[in-house]
Amino acid sequence: MKLAVADSAGWMSPIMRGDVPATQAAQEWPAEGAISSFTESGVTHYTRPVPYTIRSFEPRDHDAVRKLYTDGLLGGSIAPNDTGFDIDDISLAYMKTPGSHFWVAEDDGEIVGMIGLQQLDAGVGEIRRLRVLVEQRRRGIGSALLQRALEFCRDEAILKVTLDTYIEREPALKLFEKFNFRHDKTRETGGKQLLFFYLDLYGQDRSKRDE
Repeated sequence: MKLAVADSAGWMSPIMRGDVPATQAAQEWPAEGAISSFTESGVTHYTRPVPYTIRSFEPRDHDAVRKLYTDGLLGGSIAPNDTGFDIDDISLAYMKTPGSHFWVAEDDGEIVGMIGLQQLDAGVGEIRRLRVLVEQRRRGIGSALLQRALEFCRDEAILKVTLDTYIEREPALKLFEKFNFRHDKTRETGGKQLLFFYLDLYGQDRSKRDE
């Protein structure tokens, strides 16, 4: 748990949280959720859950990542356009492949989200396996994971980013819209609509420079 102190203005400021600046740690707190408090020496202390962290996948995460993957399958079964082979060996599919990587979101020792990036061709990467535990949504975890993957793309000179998702995944669609992904095409697979998106990082960065 994290401790915070109410100042004279009524704002809650964290005492400390590892190597994260106090202001950043405060911003990472979830906007919603229970807050408990206790008073000591006339000072009221508030506690909230420790903020999540985004880090690279490690072999010890495999079981948790597999569970996230299987729990997120629509209808509980692998899609016709999927094999799940990359989940069987994440180290080989992502961590040992140039231009590819895999990250997890961790909260107090629990894996609460994940995302992968695979380089398909020179300068082209695909976002894969974006998942966030249902009970951990609305904390910005999906946004943080996607932002980290896009930073990796820029570092690796990956200029075009693609992804696909089913139309039933409304939270994901809203997230991709937030990051300015463009809808490319729609294909029917197994009786469901599969939507394809892309993001032109080169064009996006050039527009920012021209502003």
